[in-house]
Amino acid sequence: MAGSVLDGVVVFYRSLPGGGLFPYHLGDTLVHEAGHWLNLPHTFANGCKSPGDFVDDTPFEREPAFGCPIGRDTCKGPGYDGLDPITNYMDYSDDGCMDHFTAGQIERMLASYDLYRDPGLDGGEDENEGEGEGEDEDEVTPAPTSQPSTGRSASPVASCGASGSLCRKKNECCSNKCKKEKESKLKKCR
Repeated sequence: MAGSVLDGVVVFYRSLPGGGLFPYHLGDTLVHEAGHWLNLPHTFANGCKSPGDFVDDTPFEREPAFGCPIGRDTCKGPGYDGLDPITNYMDYSDDGCMDHFTAGQIERMLASYDLYRDPGLDGGEDENEGEGEGEDEDEVTPAPTSQPSTGRSASPVASCGASGSLCRKKNECCSNKCKKEKESKLKKCR
């Protein structure tokens, strides 16, 4: 189809429940690929080097896990807290081993959805349309892209005002400024 846009997740049908692609037969491949669709890298991204997978609450991991190697720790030493996240959906462990996303990964997925996939940004009417027009662009400054502790950040979204609250919905914070931030990606309302 001319002009159509394909967007979504593709998985091998045998990786779905009942498909028989053991040990990847319980549907976690779909969960893993949906994580990529929502801007999550693998848990082993960048190995033991910062920024890792760009999410603060995911331990560093040198390489992908296969099977279910409980207790594995491929990044040791100061600054490498925690065992490898082998039970995380963004690793390569067997489906029977994976069972969660971290809170930071969930925050990043929600923020990525709002930033890149929120249908409200496709030109729909905004209840505050026209408000704030002609504002000085110097009022909007780039948001920090990392946290000082590890250089890893949980979410690629704008924060608004002194409270630093995240722009979750079109008009939740900074009204039109928040929408403008999301459209121009990482910006911070002042």
